Amino acid sequence: MDRRGGRALRGVSGLLGIAAVLSLLGGCSAPYRRITGILVANGEAIVLLRSCDRAAFDFITVSESSTHSSLQLTPPPGTNRAGAFPLHRPPAAWTADGTPPPPLDTTGASFSVDVRTDEPAESSVEFTTADLALLGPGQVWADQQVWALADFERHVRDRC
Repeated sequence: MDRRGGRALRGVSGLLGIAAVLSLLGGCSAPYRRITGILVANGEAIVLLRSCDRAAFDFITVSESSTHSSLQLTPPPGTNRAGAFPLHRPPAAWTADGTPPPPLDTTGASFSVDVRTDEPAESSVEFTTADLALLGPGQVWADQQVWALADFERHVRDRC
């Protein structure tokens, strides 16, 4: 093969390699269609569930790392779109299996709320008691930062 043919072959191979990498990066990521946040009201952590579509939430796992607690919550069929529930008092209609998380004032507590669906789209929020101490009235912890509630709702709409 002459030099020009070799260069052309390397150029085509390089372009195909770049295209393959870009398709993997762009085509395989799960859609960001659910967002979970935490706010504090009357000294109680409230989980905010937001969804861009009408798909139901299959289950939610609330866990805490220092006590290794894990509680799986299964909402009734059709729980979708948007909702909220107290972290330590899930709705009575939901099925709870496991160990509830410790109180919010537990020193060194690190919490995680993971929302799962039957699709690849899922959401989670991780927070510590120190993160919650940063929240003022009407503020939400989501995506590792503090949001005003109205800004959080706008963030959800922008993601959808």
